[in-house]
Amino acid sequence: MASPDEKLLRAVTESFTEVLKESLVGIYVHGSAAFGCYDPARSDLDYIAVVSSEPTLEQKVSIIKKTLAAEDLAPAKGLEMHVLSLSACKSFVHPCPFLLHYSAAYRSAATADTEGFCREMHGFDPDLGAHITVMNAVGYPLLGPAVKDVFSPVPREDYINSILFDVENAEEEISRDPVYFTLNLCRVLGYLRTGRVMSKADGGRWAQNALPEEFRPQVRYALKTYSGLSPETPDDFPSKAFARYVLREINKQEQIPYLLAEDSRL
Repeated sequence: MASPDEKLLRAVTESFTEVLKESLVGIYVHGSAAFGCYDPARSDLDYIAVVSSEPTLEQKVSIIKKTLAAEDLAPAKGLEMHVLSLSACKSFVHPCPFLLHYSAAYRSAATADTEGFCREMHGFDPDLGAHITVMNAVGYPLLGPAVKDVFSPVPREDYINSILFDVENAEEEISRDPVYFTLNLCRVLGYLRTGRVMSKADGGRWAQNALPEEFRPQVRYALKTYSGLSPETPDDFPSKAFARYVLREINKQEQIPYLLAEDSRL
Protein backbone atom coordinates (compact mmCIF):
# COMPACT_ATOMS: atom_id res chain seq x y z
CA MET A 1 0.00 0.00 0.00
CA ALA A 2 1.04 3.61 -0.57
CA SER A 3 1.90 6.30 1.95
CA PRO A 4 0.15 9.69 2.10
CA ASP A 5 1.52 12.26 -0.31
CA GLU A 6 4.33 14.30 1.22
CA LYS A 7 2.87 17.51 -0.24
CA LEU A 8 -0.41 16.77 1.49
CA LEU A 9 1.25 16.05 4.83
CA ARG A 10 3.28 19.22 4.53
CA ALA A 11 0.14 21.23 3.70
CA VAL A 12 -1.66 19.81 6.75
CA THR A 13 1.28 20.55 9.04
CA GLU A 14 1.84 24.06 7.72
CA SER A 15 -1.85 24.99 7.91
CA PHE A 16 -1.99 24.28 11.65
CA THR A 17 1.41 25.70 12.54
CA GLU A 18 0.72 28.93 10.66
CA VAL A 19 -2.67 29.45 12.30
CA LEU A 20 -2.20 28.10 15.83
CA LYS A 21 1.49 28.83 16.43
CA GLU A 22 2.51 28.11 20.05
CA SER A 23 -0.89 26.72 21.05
CA LEU A 24 -0.41 23.73 18.72
CA VAL A 25 0.83 20.72 20.68
CA GLY A 26 1.02 18.29 17.76
CA ILE A 27 -0.64 16.66 14.75
CA TYR A 28 -1.21 12.90 14.81
CA VAL A 29 -2.14 10.43 12.08
CA HIS A 30 -4.43 7.44 12.69
CA GLY A 31 -6.66 5.28 10.49
CA SER A 32 -5.53 3.48 7.34
CA ALA A 33 -2.34 5.53 6.96
CA ALA A 34 -1.22 4.43 10.43
CA PHE A 35 -2.23 0.80 9.87
CA GLY A 36 -0.25 0.66 6.64
CA CYS A 37 -3.24 -0.03 4.39
CA TYR A 38 -3.63 3.47 2.95
CA ASP A 39 -4.69 3.63 -0.70
CA PRO A 40 -5.15 7.11 -2.21
CA ALA A 41 -7.77 5.72 -4.60
CA ARG A 42 -9.96 4.44 -1.75
CA SER A 43 -8.86 5.92 1.58
CA ASP A 44 -9.20 9.14 3.48
CA LEU A 45 -6.48 10.72 5.61
CA ASP A 46 -7.36 10.73 9.32
CA TYR A 47 -5.58 13.03 11.74
CA ILE A 48 -6.03 14.81 15.05
CA ALA A 49 -4.58 18.21 15.94
CA VAL A 50 -4.00 18.69 19.66
CA VAL A 51 -4.01 22.18 21.16
CA SER A 52 -3.20 23.68 24.55
CA SER A 53 -6.03 26.21 24.30
CA GLU A 54 -9.19 26.47 22.21
CA PRO A 55 -8.72 28.25 18.88
CA THR A 56 -10.56 31.48 18.33
CA LEU A 57 -13.38 31.61 15.79
CA GLU A 58 -11.04 33.40 13.41
CA GLN A 59 -8.45 30.64 13.80
CA LYS A 60 -11.07 27.95 13.24
CA VAL A 61 -12.20 29.64 10.04
CA SER A 62 -8.60 29.80 8.82
CA ILE A 63 -8.06 26.11 9.63
CA ILE A 64 -11.17 25.05 7.73
CA LYS A 65 -10.31 27.21 4.72
CA LYS A 66 -6.81 25.73 4.59
CA THR A 67 -8.24 22.24 5.02
CA LEU A 68 -10.61 22.79 2.10
CA ALA A 69 -7.70 24.03 0.00
CA ALA A 70 -5.64 20.96 0.95
CA GLU A 71 -8.36 18.69 -0.42
CA ASP A 72 -6.89 19.28 -3.88
CA LEU A 73 -4.08 16.97 -2.67
CA ALA A 74 -6.31 14.62 -0.68
CA PRO A 75 -7.04 10.93 -1.33
CA ALA A 76 -10.34 9.85 -2.88
CA LYS A 77 -12.37 9.98 0.34
CA GLY A 78 -10.89 13.28 1.42
CA LEU A 79 -9.66 14.45 4.80
CA GLU A 80 -11.02 13.74 8.26
CA MET A 81 -9.65 15.77 11.13
CA HIS A 82 -10.49 16.65 14.71
CA VAL A 83 -9.07 19.39 16.88
CA LEU A 84 -8.86 18.24 20.51
CA SER A 85 -7.66 19.92 23.66
CA LEU A 86 -4.60 18.47 25.35
CA SER A 87 -6.60 18.01 28.53
CA ALA A 88 -9.20 15.89 26.68
CA CYS A 89 -6.44 13.71 25.25
CA LYS A 90 -4.68 13.20 28.55
CA SER A 91 -7.86 12.53 30.55
CA PHE A 92 -10.10 10.62 28.15
CA VAL A 93 -13.85 10.57 28.73
CA HIS A 94 -16.43 8.97 26.46
CA PRO A 95 -17.84 10.43 24.34
CA CYS A 96 -14.80 12.62 23.84
CA PRO A 97 -15.23 16.40 23.44
CA PHE A 98 -13.85 18.06 20.33
CA LEU A 99 -13.23 21.71 19.46
CA LEU A 100 -13.51 21.43 15.68
CA HIS A 101 -14.16 18.64 13.19
CA TYR A 102 -14.11 18.29 9.43
CA SER A 103 -14.66 15.45 6.99
CA ALA A 104 -15.70 15.21 3.36
CA ALA A 105 -19.29 14.73 4.52
CA TYR A 106 -19.27 18.36 5.64
CA ARG A 107 -17.54 19.80 2.55
CA SER A 108 -20.61 21.54 1.18
CA ALA A 109 -21.61 23.04 4.52
CA ALA A 110 -18.07 24.15 5.33
CA THR A 111 -17.69 25.77 1.91
CA ALA A 112 -21.08 27.50 1.82
CA ASP A 113 -20.79 29.20 5.24
CA THR A 114 -17.38 28.63 6.77
CA GLU A 115 -17.88 30.91 9.74
CA GLY A 116 -21.29 29.45 10.54
CA PHE A 117 -19.89 25.94 10.22
CA CYS A 118 -17.07 26.77 12.64
CA ARG A 119 -19.46 28.30 15.17
CA GLU A 120 -21.51 25.10 15.29
CA MET A 121 -18.90 22.36 14.77
CA HIS A 122 -17.96 21.38 18.31
CA GLY A 123 -19.32 18.92 20.83
CA PHE A 124 -18.84 15.23 21.65
CA ASP A 125 -18.01 12.46 19.18
CA PRO A 126 -18.42 8.77 20.16
CA ASP A 127 -16.15 7.79 17.24
CA LEU A 128 -13.17 9.36 19.02
CA GLY A 129 -13.02 6.40 21.40
CA ALA A 130 -12.12 4.24 18.40
CA HIS A 131 -9.86 6.84 16.80
CA ILE A 132 -7.79 7.34 19.94
CA THR A 133 -7.55 3.60 20.57
CA VAL A 134 -6.13 3.20 17.07
CA MET A 135 -3.88 6.18 17.72
CA ASN A 136 -2.44 4.52 20.80
CA ALA A 137 -1.96 1.25 18.91
CA VAL A 138 -0.43 2.42 15.61
CA GLY A 139 -0.69 6.22 15.29
CA TYR A 140 2.25 8.55 14.76
CA PRO A 141 3.01 12.27 14.95
CA LEU A 142 3.49 14.53 11.97
CA LEU A 143 4.55 17.10 14.52
CA GLY A 144 4.85 17.12 18.30
CA PRO A 145 5.63 14.72 21.17
CA ALA A 146 5.22 10.96 20.97
CA VAL A 147 1.69 9.58 20.96
CA LYS A 148 2.14 8.03 24.42
CA ASP A 149 2.99 11.44 25.88
CA VAL A 150 -0.23 13.04 24.61
CA PHE A 151 -3.02 10.43 24.50
CA SER A 152 -4.20 8.48 27.53
CA PRO A 153 -5.43 4.90 27.12
CA VAL A 154 -9.10 4.44 26.25
CA PRO A 155 -10.92 2.05 28.61
CA ARG A 156 -11.92 -1.18 26.91
CA GLU A 157 -15.62 -0.61 27.50
CA ASP A 158 -15.42 2.84 25.89
CA TYR A 159 -13.63 1.47 22.84
CA ILE A 160 -16.24 -1.27 22.51
CA ASN A 161 -19.05 1.25 22.81
CA SER A 162 -17.41 3.36 20.12
CA ILE A 163 -16.96 0.56 17.59
CA LEU A 164 -20.42 -0.84 18.26
CA PHE A 165 -21.91 2.58 17.60
CA ASP A 166 -20.48 2.33 14.09
CA VAL A 167 -22.08 -1.03 13.23
CA GLU A 168 -25.33 -1.16 15.18
CA ASN A 169 -27.40 -0.48 12.02
CA ALA A 170 -25.25 -2.63 9.75
CA GLU A 171 -28.05 -4.97 8.74
CA GLU A 172 -30.04 -2.08 7.29
CA GLU A 173 -27.04 -0.23 5.85
CA ILE A 174 -24.83 -2.98 4.43
CA SER A 175 -26.38 -2.68 0.98
CA ARG A 176 -25.45 1.01 0.90
CA ASP A 177 -21.74 0.41 1.51
CA PRO A 178 -21.14 -3.36 1.49
CA VAL A 179 -17.35 -3.35 1.60
CA TYR A 180 -17.17 -0.91 4.52
CA PHE A 181 -19.77 -2.67 6.64
CA THR A 182 -18.52 -6.18 5.85
CA LEU A 183 -14.98 -5.39 6.92
CA ASN A 184 -16.03 -3.18 9.81
CA LEU A 185 -18.22 -5.96 11.24
CA CYS A 186 -15.25 -8.32 10.90
CA ARG A 187 -12.88 -6.09 12.82
CA VAL A 188 -15.40 -5.46 15.59
CA LEU A 189 -15.99 -9.18 16.12
CA GLY A 190 -12.25 -9.80 15.73
CA TYR A 191 -11.48 -7.38 18.54
CA LEU A 192 -14.11 -8.87 20.84
CA ARG A 193 -12.75 -12.38 20.32
CA THR A 194 -9.01 -11.63 20.30
CA GLY A 195 -8.47 -8.24 21.99
CA ARG A 196 -6.50 -7.10 18.96
CA VAL A 197 -7.13 -3.61 17.54
CA MET A 198 -7.56 -4.21 13.81
CA SER A 199 -7.81 -2.26 10.59
CA LYS A 200 -10.62 -3.13 8.20
CA ALA A 201 -8.14 -5.22 6.19
CA ASP A 202 -6.92 -6.96 9.36
CA GLY A 203 -10.50 -7.74 10.30
CA GLY A 204 -11.21 -9.25 6.91
CA ARG A 205 -8.09 -11.40 6.97
CA TRP A 206 -8.97 -12.64 10.45
CA ALA A 207 -12.56 -13.41 9.42
CA GLN A 208 -11.52 -15.51 6.44
CA ASN A 209 -10.52 -18.24 8.86
CA ALA A 210 -12.78 -17.42 11.81
CA LEU A 211 -16.24 -17.24 10.20
CA PRO A 212 -18.32 -20.11 8.84
CA GLU A 213 -17.53 -21.16 5.28
CA GLU A 214 -20.80 -19.78 3.92
CA PHE A 215 -19.74 -16.22 4.74
CA ARG A 216 -16.14 -16.39 3.57
CA PRO A 217 -16.83 -15.53 -0.11
CA GLN A 218 -18.34 -12.23 1.02
CA VAL A 219 -15.28 -11.49 3.15
CA ARG A 220 -12.92 -12.41 0.30
CA TYR A 221 -14.82 -10.17 -2.09
CA ALA A 222 -14.76 -7.25 0.34
CA LEU A 223 -11.03 -7.69 0.94
CA LYS A 224 -10.22 -7.84 -2.77
CA THR A 225 -12.35 -4.79 -3.50
CA TYR A 226 -10.80 -2.90 -0.60
CA SER A 227 -7.37 -3.80 -2.00
CA GLY A 228 -8.24 -2.43 -5.43
CA LEU A 229 -8.75 -5.72 -7.27
CA SER A 230 -11.80 -6.65 -9.36
CA PRO A 231 -13.09 -10.04 -8.29
CA GLU A 232 -16.31 -11.69 -9.27
CA THR A 233 -19.20 -10.67 -7.06
CA PRO A 234 -20.83 -13.45 -5.00
CA ASP A 235 -24.45 -14.05 -5.97
CA ASP A 236 -25.72 -13.10 -2.51
CA PHE A 237 -23.56 -10.01 -2.01
CA PRO A 238 -24.29 -7.76 -0.18
CA SER A 239 -25.73 -10.13 2.37
CA LYS A 240 -27.99 -9.04 5.19
CA ALA A 241 -27.64 -12.58 6.45
CA PHE A 242 -23.93 -11.90 6.92
CA ALA A 243 -24.66 -8.78 8.95
CA ARG A 244 -27.26 -10.60 11.06
CA TYR A 245 -24.84 -13.43 11.79
CA VAL A 246 -21.96 -11.19 12.82
CA LEU A 247 -24.20 -8.94 14.92
CA ARG A 248 -25.53 -12.03 16.68
CA GLU A 249 -21.96 -13.18 17.40
CA ILE A 250 -21.09 -9.70 18.69
CA ASN A 251 -24.16 -9.86 20.87
CA LYS A 252 -23.01 -13.21 22.31
CA GLN A 253 -19.51 -11.92 23.02
CA GLU A 254 -20.60 -8.85 24.94
CA GLN A 255 -24.16 -9.81 25.89
CA ILE A 256 -25.50 -6.55 24.50
CA PRO A 257 -29.24 -7.10 24.01
CA TYR A 258 -29.88 -3.63 22.55
CA LEU A 259 -27.61 -4.32 19.59
CA LEU A 260 -29.59 -7.26 18.29
CA ALA A 261 -32.85 -8.13 20.01
CA GLU A 262 -33.56 -11.78 20.70
CA ASP A 263 -36.67 -11.71 18.49
CA SER A 264 -34.87 -10.01 15.61
CA ARG A 265 -34.82 -11.59 12.18
CA LEU A 266 -32.44 -14.47 12.92
